[in-house]
Amino acid sequence: MLKKFVSSILCVLMLVGCGATSAGSAVSAEKEAEQIVSELGLSDKITLMDERVVKGLFFFDEGLVNDAKLYMDSTNKSADLVGVFKTSDPDAVESKINDYLTSLKETTQMYNPDEVFKIDNAIIKKGADQVIVVIADDIEQAGKIVESLTK
Repeated sequence: MLKKFVSSILCVLMLVGCGATSAGSAVSAEKEAEQIVSELGLSDKITLMDERVVKGLFFFDEGLVNDAKLYMDSTNKSADLVGVFKTSDPDAVESKINDYLTSLKETTQMYNPDEVFKIDNAIIKKGADQVIVVIADDIEQAGKIVESLTK
């Protein structure tokens, strides 16, 4: 009787452990953003922005974004940017990102016109539950990295 009880408990614990790993397998916005920044060699050029900065730049509606990480140049000398946004409504997030890029382009044209080309060629990749945006010098490499993350 004791053997059956112990083996039942062990089975339940193993099943609970299996469920926890499969539920936690989704990659966080932070890990994906860090990977993009690292692979593009932007670690020394851009920094992680605070959550309130993200809200102030993109004006996301409350509850639209579940997890977001944004890296950008805090000195405004470069338009380089990496953003990963986990959401249940990728279309709405993409729209807000496009609004921000339009505004960024207008500002950049006045103060840093050399960066406008990068903004015009920004990569915006929409997945089932996320949107990734990248502005970088190496557009082709950025596209490959983003594509590999959204497969």
